[in-house]
Amino acid sequence: EVINTWDGTTWSDGVAPSGTQSGRLAANYDAAVEGNLYSNVIKISAGVKLTIDPSSRVYVREELEVEGEVIVNEGGELVLEGIKTGTGPVVINRSVPGALAYSMVGSPIIGQSLSTINADFVYGFDGSDYVVPTGDLSSAEGYFMAFTDPKELQFSGDPVTGDLSYSG
Repeated sequence: EVINTWDGTTWSDGVAPSGTQSGRLAANYDAAVEGNLYSNVIKISAGVKLTIDPSSRVYVREELEVEGEVIVNEGGELVLEGIKTGTGPVVINRSVPGALAYSMVGSPIIGQSLSTINADFVYGFDGSDYVVPTGDLSSAEGYFMAFTDPKELQFSGDPVTGDLSYSG
């Protein structure tokens, strides 16, 4: 398999990978500056950071291999139809308002602990009533959360992928 590689300045094939091509990031890549990515496979080398800022999109059909780091900032999109492999994290940053205004929050990361979010108020819905959840956030469930002050939430780990269902 031929892999189209980003060296920090250019792609080895002259243009970004697309369609069924595979891409490797051998140097930092900022999708807001260098352009959105649409590929079957994207491999991120150790020590390399892929940044997805507002209005930027990275779409991966089969595999996202992360040995470096992926950062998705508020308003950026990471669409992963397949699997995430590798030991590097995917970090998703989300802004929430303060003044005890409620935000709907769902975990984009597998096994995200509720205790790491530090919301002032958290409610879930079990199908018939509002409940105060504990433990890890369910990947297919949204939660009502309120914060006294504006806050940047950070979710870090392996992203939720594939189809999800919830019955509650």
